Amino acid sequence: MPLDIIYSPTMLSVISASLLILALILCGALLNGELTRPIVMILGVGMIVLGAVGHVQFLDMQGRGAKLVAEKFLSQSIFDDFLKYQAIFVYLFPAVSAAIGTNVISDALLKHHTYQKSFSLLQFIKDCSQIITIPLMLLFCLVAVPVLLVFQMVCSFVRQCRHFAPLIFRACYLKLCIIARHALRKKLDN
Repeated sequence: MPLDIIYSPTMLSVISASLLILALILCGALLNGELTRPIVMILGVGMIVLGAVGHVQFLDMQGRGAKLVAEKFLSQSIFDDFLKYQAIFVYLFPAVSAAIGTNVISDALLKHHTYQKSFSLLQFIKDCSQIITIPLMLLFCLVAVPVLLVFQMVCSFVRQCRHFAPLIFRACYLKLCIIARHALRKKLDN
């Protein structure tokens, strides 16, 4: 079936790994230790939202998969394997992510830790910019790497074709000259 690869365990692992990488980025920002209390709370909410997005993503894949099986675009055996492995990711990852986010928020609200930096509007803006740059750099890398790969392939193709380009150019020039002469003769004959 044409869509079997999308619901394979490998693809499920790729989706889970991407969600895990986002969770690790948020945890890395938390472990920085130089954040203000509001930023820690925002990161906790981000962990909860990430868990909810992961949960909804896998449930949406389950619903779409059932429709694809009914339309014969997905084989039943692959979808059954997907359902077997999906149960782990639907409940385990969101629960862990939301639990960490809840603990971070409760730590920031209830415990009166003295954070290394005191809260000020300027410090809050600096912390927000620091947290926003991490996903933006990740997004930039995801866009830049394929562009650089395509550029590399085009450059190597041009290097390979450099020897043939004069021959192709000369052949095209000669053909155009023949066509032009033929058109000129035809016009003069009329």
